[in-house]
Amino acid sequence: MTDLLRKPDGTRGQTHAITPETAGWGYVGFDLWRLSPGDLAKAQTGGREAILVLVEGHARLAAGGEDFGLMGDRMTVFDRKPPHCLYVPPGRDWRAVAETDCTLAVCTAPARAAVRRSGWAPRGSSLRNAAPAPTRATSTTSRWKPATWPTACW
Repeated sequence: MTDLLRKPDGTRGQTHAITPETAGWGYVGFDLWRLSPGDLAKAQTGGREAILVLVEGHARLAAGGEDFGLMGDRMTVFDRKPPHCLYVPPGRDWRAVAETDCTLAVCTAPARAAVRRSGWAPRGSSLRNAAPAPTRATSTTSRWKPATWPTACW
């Protein structure tokens, strides 16, 4: 089993950049950004799909040339509200500009198959289901599960 404890690379900006190769994992990647108001986080998905999770705070999100505006509904993880999330298909860029202090988690996985370049393919509520993936970024939310921990979008 790989060592799961990863220390942050700093206190602001991209504090974690964990790839399957650096972690010894098979597929998933994980980045964590701690942003101050006005800070920018951005990346390209390449051959991977990503879910951007606003863990806490507010940020303006854009992906694949589409502006999703101000997102984020909680200031701390203890607000008992689900985090706002944005799905970004493979081959797209994304960017987040912080409006408040915020924490952004970026979870990635290899794209399952080639994605059509036009149109919309609806996807169910689970990233693990067999429905076709969206061909453009999609805003989504997760559900709060009382008496357990808050889950990411699924």
